[in-house]
This record gives sequence, C-alpha cells and structure tokens, in this order.
Amino acid sequence: MFSQRPAMPGQDCGSIVAAHASREEKGLILAWITKQGPFIDDDRLLEQDDYFEFEGHDVTEQGLGEAARRINAAEASAVVSFLGGSIDFERTPLSVQHGLADGPIGHLPVPNIWKAEDLLAAALGLRADPTSWAQLIDAINSRFDRLKIADTILGRLNDSTFYPAVAKRVLVLLGILQEYMEGRRSDGTAGPRSMELYRQFFTGKRARFSDESDANKHEFKKEMTFRDPDDETKMIFCPWHGKIQTPQFRIHFEWPAPPQQKHLKVMYIGPKITKV
Repeated sequence: MFSQRPAMPGQDCGSIVAAHASREEKGLILAWITKQGPFIDDDRLLEQDDYFEFEGHDVTEQGLGEAARRINAAEASAVVSFLGGSIDFERTPLSVQHGLADGPIGHLPVPNIWKAEDLLAAALGLRADPTSWAQLIDAINSRFDRLKIADTILGRLNDSTFYPAVAKRVLVLLGILQEYMEGRRSDGTAGPRSMELYRQFFTGKRARFSDESDANKHEFKKEMTFRDPDDETKMIFCPWHGKIQTPQFRIHFEWPAPPQQKHLKVMYIGPKITKV
C-alpha cells in the first residue's frame, strides 16, 4: 500500500501524515492514500520481458516501471516525483532500462513532473477523448503539426462504427509519428531520438509500424494507393502502416517522408485493407 511506503528513515507515508497533519487533513489524506488513490485504475500491463530498472534500482513493481511498460506499449504515460532523497528527480525524461543489466533490451524515456505548478498545468491541460470520428480528426489536426492528414480520411471513417478505444490508439500511434518527424535533422535525416523511435516501434516481431508483405503489396496495391493531398495529379503507394488489433484498424502513411518534406503524409485511417 502507498501509505506503507517508506518516506523517511524509519517512517512511512501514513505515520508522517498521522504525526504532522491536522485532524481534518489527516482524515482526508489517509482516506486518499489507503482507499481512494493514488492508484492505477487499469490492470497491470502484461509484458513478456517484465524487468525494468532505473539507475541500478529495480522498479518493475513500482509506478516508474508501470509507466515504462505503458510507454513500451505505445501508450501515453508519465510520472510525478517528490524531491529529495539520494536520487535527483528534477529532470525529465527519466531513462528506464528495459531488461537486465547484462543484456538490456532498450531504454524508455518516461516524462517526469516534479513541480506542483507543472502538475496543475498538466491536469488542467487534459483534453477530453474524442467521441466521434470528426472529433478525432479535429484532435489530430490540432495536436500534430508535423503530420499531413488527407481530407478523404473522415469520409472513409464515417462508413465505420466509431470505437473510442480505436480513436485513443490512433492518437497514440500518430503521436509517435509526430515525435519521429520532430526528431529529424534539418536535412531530413533521422536524429538520435528519431532513430531510437524507429528501433523501438518499427522493428522486431511486435513492431507497431511495419511494411506490408510482398503478396499483399501485389494483391492490394490499388487499395493502398492514395491521391497526394499536396498534388491531386499524383498518387502515392503507402504499404507502411500502424496497427490496431481490436478491432483491426490500420493507419497507412507515406514512408519514408522525402528529406525536404517537413511533414509526414497520413493517407488512410480505417478498417484493415488486407483483411480477407
């Protein structure tokens, strides 16, 4: 329990509250840390290689480990840190190592907040989840200035049932593409952050983004070819896609973006094209 976590040598959170808070504060704070929060509402995320470490400390069972698990699964996540102690938490992101020290799988940047005013600003800045495909497109256009969203996407989406979970996942995946484009150098080559994102999300058996198979490229070439949103006389073949599994939706985009191009063209969001 959070109330039993060490806060100072020989004292846990609950005992410090009991010793120093007023009667009214004591009841409210103890109820919060023992019954009402701060807890994760969802079940713990499943991870095959379930070991996370931060600067030599095993954080697998802690909040920092769970935040790293969710970032590894391409979910938005962050942590709030208290100041003081042997580790300096006045920095962001916190680099969490995934895997054992003698064979690390990778490092995950976990956004960190340590100032009360920043936490308040983040809380007040929370945006409501989209409740329609039109709201999803509005959210994409307002949040991702390095992505070019084809005008035809909304019309295609309107032919499908709206799924809130799909909308949230689309925002997560497009956020990765936005960050990739932000991490490119001025000459269009991938900078260190872009290369790390590519390694993390575009490679391996569990890649969130991948190319279509040669067979699918041949069979569904017409369906995966889209009109260029910048030039209606041109067509762009887009077999690269982001994956959403339940239900099976795909995000098809131009890949790679030409070096001189400052935005990535997203051509299709909708049910899996190659599903037979």
